[in-house]
Amino acid sequence: MNKKVAVVFLAFFAVCLFSPLAFAGEGGTPAGSEFNSLYEYIKGITTGTLGRTIAISAVALGAIISVARVNPIPALSGIGFAIFEYYTPNIIDGIMGGMI
Repeated sequence: MNKKVAVVFLAFFAVCLFSPLAFAGEGGTPAGSEFNSLYEYIKGITTGTLGRTIAISAVALGAIISVARVNPIPALSGIGFAIFEYYTPNIIDGIMGGMI
């Protein structure tokens, strides 16, 4: 038997053997996670007023640097940062809360 075929076979066997052990969104206590209050606090900061203020500040700082350097990249970076900072908690919720 070829060495590559043996490795692929063993990998496939391991995936089949351990796949029942994978559970999406499991962990913590049944009533809620131990870190739920910390998670909600940080999510509230990033999607609330402080998060919006940071996002607007990033866009404004990028615009100022763009005008000073006569280069549009810092303004686009500020806009990208603002989008990333505001929507990332919702994206993480969608990924981590996904059920198969």
